Amino acid sequence: MKLANLAKFKDKFYMMTIVAVLTYLIGTFISFFIYTGGYQGNPTSPGYSFVYNAFSDLGLFTAISGNPNLVSAVIYMVILAFVGIALLGFFIFLPAIFRKSRVGTVLSIIGSGLGIWSSICLVGIAFTPADLFNVYHLYFSNNAFMFSSLASLLYGLAIIGTKRYPTKYSILFLAFGVCVLLYGMIFIPESWKMSFVDGLLVRNLGQKIVVYLWMITDGVGAYVAWKLVKAEKVAVASK
Repeated sequence: MKLANLAKFKDKFYMMTIVAVLTYLIGTFISFFIYTGGYQGNPTSPGYSFVYNAFSDLGLFTAISGNPNLVSAVIYMVILAFVGIALLGFFIFLPAIFRKSRVGTVLSIIGSGLGIWSSICLVGIAFTPADLFNVYHLYFSNNAFMFSSLASLLYGLAIIGTKRYPTKYSILFLAFGVCVLLYGMIFIPESWKMSFVDGLLVRNLGQKIVVYLWMITDGVGAYVAWKLVKAEKVAVASK
């Protein structure tokens, strides 16, 4: 099927993104209770610690405790891959909303290019568990965060530059982009200067804030895009 034909169903891709984000939010909380224990420096810790465990720990085939962690790993792999695939479609079709603005078109196309690579990296993270493919896992993880933040900043500016997409949502996109940059450029470097436990808390709690803000930003973005496309279809049908 050609891309032009797929574009007719772009509202379905936006809805898939919304579903994927909700699945990720619910799925990670389920995995928190299934994870078989341990975090860096404390392998005997029972279960999952929201402040000391990383999201990647959910995808370990063998938990830091040394116990098998297959169920949590499979759940995390599936939901993260689903998000990556959904966001891939989201970023492919999102620039169409900005086509009536020259500035918005340029910024959204560049932003989508970065977002597409970020989405591919999410799928890469899903299929490279840190305990089996740590080098590749870190590569995909670093790229996913970096490129998603840049994509979000560009889309925040694109929203300001177009009348079609409600301007108030630019705040959400810009906030996420800035948060990731602050997390990567300030909080992570500073965390390595702290005690081991305090540094671990800053890195992993900060990761939770950034990732959930990421999901909320793209979920809300997809919902607004879905509403715009549906309204457009109604307007065309009524003519």
